Amino acid sequence: MSDHGEEAEDIVEALCRRSFLSDFVVRAPTFKKSGGSQREAADLLLPFRDTLITFQVRARRLSAAASAGNPDETELNRISRRIERAVQQVKTIRQALDAGSLVSVENLRGITLPFDCSKYRTTVGIVVVDLVSEVEVSKEQQFELYGGIDRVRDIPVHVFLRRDLEVVLGELDTVPDFLKYLSTREAIMRKRALLPLTCEIDFMAMFQTRYGEIRKCLDDEIGMLVIEDGLWDATKRHHAEEFKERDRRRAISRLVDRTIESVHRCIGFDVSDDLSDVGGPSDLGSSGVREYLVIAEELSGLTRVQRMDLGEAMLMKARQADSDPKEFAYRVFMAGGDQTPIVCLCSRSSRSERRRQLYKVTSVAYVHLKVKRIIGIAMDNFSAKAMSQDFLLLDGVQFQNEEQLRALGPNLFNPARGLQPDQWGNDYSKRGGLPN
Repeated sequence: MSDHGEEAEDIVEALCRRSFLSDFVVRAPTFKKSGGSQREAADLLLPFRDTLITFQVRARRLSAAASAGNPDETELNRISRRIERAVQQVKTIRQALDAGSLVSVENLRGITLPFDCSKYRTTVGIVVVDLVSEVEVSKEQQFELYGGIDRVRDIPVHVFLRRDLEVVLGELDTVPDFLKYLSTREAIMRKRALLPLTCEIDFMAMFQTRYGEIRKCLDDEIGMLVIEDGLWDATKRHHAEEFKERDRRRAISRLVDRTIESVHRCIGFDVSDDLSDVGGPSDLGSSGVREYLVIAEELSGLTRVQRMDLGEAMLMKARQADSDPKEFAYRVFMAGGDQTPIVCLCSRSSRSERRRQLYKVTSVAYVHLKVKRIIGIAMDNFSAKAMSQDFLLLDGVQFQNEEQLRALGPNLFNPARGLQPDQWGNDYSKRGGLPN
């Protein structure tokens, strides 16, 4: 069974890599206990901003009866004990944090990242249970797991069947979207507002398509959530056109995902020569792990809907750059709240000239918007034969020509746009969701 346990960890790693990319996913980090021995802190760890998501993965082979959804009491007890042991092991990460024993971790790209145990204010546990069937069974006969929530050492622990988690992460495939789902899931289950025997996938369906009803429940406008069995499959059938359009926009949003996957290439890259003739700050030289982490984290902090918007803007600007008289086109993307503005610039100029264009536009935006931090992304025009990207981070920068840059702001940038639609085209202020 140990071989299958490792296979299950490989599967969950692949799911996390697909949904959250490789920059913040860590496999089997270890720490030193007070006695000097090494211990594994988690099967998988996802450190993101001030939040840690810790994964414990367990596998169990089911009997033929349990595979068909008819486990006896003995088998149910064995599964329960296995889940309970995994839940208890979630607290291992708390031991590592309390001891301050994790000082660095290695992400799935093989890059060593600094790890500050004191900065993680929120820890979320996830137990993934992979139940392997002895026989082929229909979807209706599959073993189900209901009400998977627990708490250990003040850490909320969510329990998922592996196949359910795979569907959830296929939909909620950014860190902020997944964290919102987990916090909503916990709030609803703590409130005991979900009818027993509600399938995970059907609750996810309501979260994705009828979130307004969940919000009303959390706001005590309605008492219980009644979620019909098979809601996810039925919703996809009844709203096939809406899903088709949404999936088209999701496909465009993958431009942002591919951009995030390129950020690590900025490590060690020196831009000072390209910017020497445009008055770049003297300390704006080689990018390091810090710059890589900041840029990757800010981009990864965009929800899927925000990535839809940014992806469409990137595509539009790349097309415009094919014919724009100044050889480039740009947009400043304002995600809202306290999120860092992003300058997206597409150019048909040489790469050195493109970097200068990016620096000039990003510098004006930095001063015009009066922000502490801004990210610049440069890429090729749409018809370019090869694609490349450059990244710029301005963080706490002082400009000698600040007044000149400020004067250019109103001419270069239009007023910020208002609220963006959700994945179904509704205004966020309307609470969103598919039409009934």
